[in-house]
Amino acid sequence: MNKRVKNILWVTSIVAMLVLFAQTHWHPVKFRAMKHDSKEAPKPVLTFDTYKSGEFQGQTERYLRENFAFREYGIRTYNQYCYWLWKKTCNDFFFPGRHHWMYYRPGVLDYYGRETSKFFATENDLDEYVNREVEMLVELRDILKRDFGIELLTFIAPDKAFIYPEHLPRMTHDTTVGVAAARFAQRFKETGFPNIDMTPWFAAMADTSQRLLFMPMDTHWTFSSAYGYDSLFRLMDSLSPYSIPTLRIDSITARKYEGRQDDEATLNLLFKVRNNTPDYTAHVSVEADSTTRKPRVLFVGDSFVFAFENLMPIRELAQRGLCGGVFRWLSMVSRDERLC
Repeated sequence: MNKRVKNILWVTSIVAMLVLFAQTHWHPVKFRAMKHDSKEAPKPVLTFDTYKSGEFQGQTERYLRENFAFREYGIRTYNQYCYWLWKKTCNDFFFPGRHHWMYYRPGVLDYYGRETSKFFATENDLDEYVNREVEMLVELRDILKRDFGIELLTFIAPDKAFIYPEHLPRMTHDTTVGVAAARFAQRFKETGFPNIDMTPWFAAMADTSQRLLFMPMDTHWTFSSAYGYDSLFRLMDSLSPYSIPTLRIDSITARKYEGRQDDEATLNLLFKVRNNTPDYTAHVSVEADSTTRKPRVLFVGDSFVFAFENLMPIRELAQRGLCGGVFRWLSMVSRDERLC
């Protein structure tokens, strides 16, 4: 190797080390932030005591693990490699389907009868559990209504796996136990407990609708939430005559979706998954009159409740009746947010 080549290699190595050092500590090159990225390690402080005790070394290791040079690009490149070559995600909660569709893993396993069997050995075990839980809800509803004048009701959010099963990955069915959500819906109906099971309803809609009720790379509902919440409000008003404002869907328009769909963004891929599926927006207006009351409502639910905040005209509902007292929701999202 001649001297000129050696000098070039030395200069290239030094420049590369300087670039890596600068990117690690000052991040002059900015990358698109990763979704659900949380950096918790503080910047290490070198003192004689922290070095002697080993605290500085431990802090440095944790800090570099979260701030190494070109970290976002490296993680996204690895995630893209897993998705392209192996059809795997680095988030255990998501399950890639066919035709560039994405599902929640529990929903896929539930469709094939494999989710409930992880918790119950037999169908009788499931029935005993469902009966016990529904009996407690019935008793709680009676107490709330009798002693406090508070109504209690439930709704089962639509499950994308049951609505669009044609894009699911192929697996064998396990019919030993059954589907817990369907058993809950059946038991609610038998006991007269107010409940809306939206999965079979949306499945029937999907057979005739010209619009997709779910985006391929997102398992949350979008414009279709307007139908769900309209029905929910009507059920609420039928149980207790609050004269809740009426939601009216004036129109549904298509719009080109430029960004990444919600669950797709969570995967932190290097490239956007290409599909030509349009997104739709429901234009909702509120109808109210002088008899409209302002009930206090507490939603307890999963991430499907976020659609109410994102897509419903909350300010108008507040001004015209629904949210005049207290309107809160508690979200309990059981999702694995690991980046890789």
